[in-house]
Amino acid sequence: IPYWVCILVMAVLTGVYVIFGGYMARCYTDVVQGAMMAIGMMAVLIGGFFIVGGPTEIAAGVAASDPALLETPGPMGWSELFLFSSVYALTPWGLPQLVQTNFTIKDKKTVYVSSIVLSIWLGAILIGSMIIGNMGRAYFGDQFLSNPDEVFPAMVLEFFPNVLGAIVIVAVIAAAMSTIDGVLMTSGSAFGVDIFKKFIKKNAKVKKAAKKVVRW
Repeated sequence: IPYWVCILVMAVLTGVYVIFGGYMARCYTDVVQGAMMAIGMMAVLIGGFFIVGGPTEIAAGVAASDPALLETPGPMGWSELFLFSSVYALTPWGLPQLVQTNFTIKDKKTVYVSSIVLSIWLGAILIGSMIIGNMGRAYFGDQFLSNPDEVFPAMVLEFFPNVLGAIVIVAVIAAAMSTIDGVLMTSGSAFGVDIFKKFIKKNAKVKKAAKKVVRW
């Protein structure tokens, strides 16, 4: 299947459930997509531990590729380590789609619970992703240095049969769709309130303006 066809199908499917289901459709699908992401990551982690090996084998493979990767601060130095750590620590809390979600939380108690759950979720995803990245470096060496995004799909195709591999790849698609629906909802709301209501139809209600722009 051509790449552009996959992108078009994802965009159409995301647009359909956001347009007809609104914010609640986004919430429900995000839960399903998050579960799919977790299952996909766990499948690759388990498969990697069986095929690549445990921490000792992974460390040996990474060291064979670049020993500096096992040292602190690593081959890029303290400045790059601090920069990347700051980005990954702070960026999720400032993403517009997540900020919009925070405003829909019903009470303070839910805010506290959500903060704990989100922190655990982000930590698990980041740690799992780093382990998978090290597995890929140990297994493939320098093969994907020019395009690191190909490591995960390559591991899936290498570790699993075609049918099972396709199911695991769905986790990547779920992650993309989860981001798309959030950005679409946020940008539609912002355009509806800040442009449509102010300059095109000033007497439009906020809810109606946002809904109309998202459908556009």
